[in-house]
Amino acid sequence: MKQINVVPSRRAVQALRVDKRIRSAMRHTVDHDANSELQLFFTAHEVAQILRTTDKAVYAQVERGLLPGVTRIGRRVLFRRAELPDWLRQKSAPSPKGNRR
Repeated sequence: MKQINVVPSRRAVQALRVDKRIRSAMRHTVDHDANSELQLFFTAHEVAQILRTTDKAVYAQVERGLLPGVTRIGRRVLFRRAELPDWLRQKSAPSPKGNRR
């Protein structure tokens, strides 16, 4: 039987990388025995790690209304975990083919 190698599209590869970053951030967050309500949210720092940017940039995007699932509790800004992965998948775009080196 002949084996066929399938090369995933750039968009599929990018989506896998985003999923890996989200799973990694989820593993390194609040203890599993801690308040289960906190596990429903990412902190601004965790979102910055997922998006590979700074905390300051995340707060700027919150002020501009560019990030989904924002919840404010006093001065604290939290992000609903369920909304961020979907938003990232919607925002992903394949690389332009004309810019290959």
